[in-house]
Amino acid sequence: MVEENSLKQKNMEQLQTGGGGISRYGHGIFLGIHYISGLFVVLMTVITVIHALGRYLFNRPVPGMVEMCTFMLVPIIFLAAPYTELQKGHTVISLVLDLLPRKIRTASEILMYLLYFLLMVFAAWQSLLRAKFIQKSGYVSSVLSIPHYPFIFLVVIGWLLLAVAVLFRLREYIKSVKEW
Repeated sequence: MVEENSLKQKNMEQLQTGGGGISRYGHGIFLGIHYISGLFVVLMTVITVIHALGRYLFNRPVPGMVEMCTFMLVPIIFLAAPYTELQKGHTVISLVLDLLPRKIRTASEILMYLLYFLLMVFAAWQSLLRAKFIQKSGYVSSVLSIPHYPFIFLVVIGWLLLAVAVLFRLREYIKSVKEW
């Protein structure tokens, strides 16, 4: 456990100083995208408060509030995930892996991150196909007539950014094999 904590601390220092396979500039880009996601959280909160106040105090709710909040979930989720991956912020349950020797654990991590990367690329590809179909179909929301396709293209961008973040993590594990 102490070894894992020191490895996590080392990874955090590498990310902050530009090591770990990602430059300081690249880290800044991922952080900026993460902050954009945070802005959507703030925006959703403001709209929800205005809606609640308008509804209960003035009997004038915000029209299409549910649609707006639903669409805002896309950037909140898909723009926050890549930076969260870089920071190793996703929840991991590794009961079995912790019991394995370090070399086997590292090899299994490499395999898992490789599969994770392939899954992200596949998800981006399928989302791109879906976005193109939705764009041609002209789907819009029912109350505010907001087109759906820009948000699905945002999903594609999110999957691709997450794939890049996974590649950086995969590179770290492959580098650790060279240290054996």
